[in-house]
Amino acid sequence: MTKAINKKVLSAVLFLAMVLNIFSGLALPASAEDTVAGKWSGSTTAANGTVYSFDLTLEANGDYTLVNTYKLGEDTYKETENGTYAAAGGKIDFTGDKLIVEAMEATYSADKTSGTVSGDTMTVTRHASFMAKSMGKAAVEITFKQTEKAVTYEDNLKAGKYELTEESYDASAFMKLPMLITIDTEKKTFNTQDAREGKELANKGFGNYTFDEKTGIYTVTYTADTAEGATTSFTYSDKGLTFVTPICFGKASMNITDENDNFIPYTAKLVADDDSSGSEENTDDANTPADDNSGSEENTDDANTPADDNSGSEENTDDANTPADDDNDDTQAPADDENAPADDNKNAQSGGSATSNPKTGTMAGGVMLTLSLAGIMALAVSKKKK
Repeated sequence: MTKAINKKVLSAVLFLAMVLNIFSGLALPASAEDTVAGKWSGSTTAANGTVYSFDLTLEANGDYTLVNTYKLGEDTYKETENGTYAAAGGKIDFTGDKLIVEAMEATYSADKTSGTVSGDTMTVTRHASFMAKSMGKAAVEITFKQTEKAVTYEDNLKAGKYELTEESYDASAFMKLPMLITIDTEKKTFNTQDAREGKELANKGFGNYTFDEKTGIYTVTYTADTAEGATTSFTYSDKGLTFVTPICFGKASMNITDENDNFIPYTAKLVADDDSSGSEENTDDANTPADDNSGSEENTDDANTPADDNSGSEENTDDANTPADDDNDDTQAPADDENAPADDNKNAQSGGSATSNPKTGTMAGGVMLTLSLAGIMALAVSKKKK
């Protein structure tokens, strides 16, 4: 009887192991694009001794760039091909778009090619060069080795309010304007407000942000309260928002540089966490926009002040000498737009390293399988002892 039970338990173990293995594979499929994305290198040698060296870059979004370099005599030639690729089931297909032949100063349509992929090895059948094809040479088989895997980043930006204080900036900074930044991850919006005392949090830059999973960099494109179309870039970590290009502040931008004119990053710390929009749960009126005319209900002396409370006179006696329009306060920072980050995306690539968490392969299926098998084997041992 015991032997019969043990045989049934063993059969159940094997059956469940097979089922769990199948379903774990279905739940966690390996993406071929994620596997092949990165940098590859390969080469082939023609019968006449010409060596063709290839540098292939496969982007995670399906784009590719192939650079072919070779020497004929004493001259070095270079051909650059661009297009898209698709990888699945160990096969990869390239749909060429443009082929630039520098020696001829011309651009041609690139061919469609295909190959196979296994681990870090790729084999592609194609012509060694445009010139070889023009001379009627046959296509050759080129073997590539992956030299660098592409790293992608997760968009884990947290909604809420972030604060830049005077201490946030480098000690060498001439201007250290405090700001309050509100991030809405549902609407993908970014709003900057003047956090100086008495300024009633006037809006100084509103826009929408995008995320680049290849670099981990968020880029804000402003649509209001500053130069329209200007951009700001930042990364996110548990330390907060680290700006790798200047943040816009009304007509100015906080462009802090070192002696070599390199931008010095600064970090805004999270002060109010809100996973929705970061605005409706905050009861502190200091964090509300200036255009809500708030502040009048808190000041019992307003009977002696003009009806226009937007000057912020109830909090700061120094503001009595400043115009009601807070945009004039921007004169404390460089007013000219030469610091406006219209092309700041270039700086984002050379700024501080992205700190968003890279995506990694999960072993959840394997862990589940191991735990399940361990439990079943324990049951089998228990049955056997009985």
